[in-house]
Amino acid sequence: MVAPWAARLRRLHPGIKLELLTNSRKSVFSAREFDLAVTFHQPDLADVLVTRLADYGLGLYASRGYLAGRGRFADQRAALRR
Repeated sequence: MVAPWAARLRRLHPGIKLELLTNSRKSVFSAREFDLAVTFHQPDLADVLVTRLADYGLGLYASRGYLAGRGRFADQRAALRR
């Protein structure tokens, strides 16, 4: 999803430095560390503009074969413990 956008950005602005960092935990950073950030958590910074891009949801999926060997789960937390 990001790669086509990043390639076009590099073609339009060959001198730009693009650094992509991934992290699944809430990060603590200062506004001096980035020009643009896409995060799951709203940063606790007073001097940045924050815009919600999209709602985000997760799903838990299992094949019939997987469930046949383990049975149905009472809830999602029980499934993650297995």
